[in-house]
Amino acid sequence: AKMIEPLKDIVGRAKKAAPVEWIGHQQRFGGKPPIELWNLTEDIPGHPKGSSVSRETLEGAGFQVPKPPSP
Repeated sequence: AKMIEPLKDIVGRAKKAAPVEWIGHQQRFGGKPPIELWNLTEDIPGHPKGSSVSRETLEGAGFQVPKPPSP
């Protein structure tokens, strides 16, 4: 019989909400899609509080990133 994982193990892997405030989109050249930019409200590994980071950076660090506000 297959063992069911304890709930605490599943909860432990839930992504933490990113400690961020929305800045805006950074436009790029060559028809590339814009980059979402977020300002850190607390330190994350490799990036101090106050740094501007992308969604990709935050997701790569294991954070859940909020949906940006509508334009």
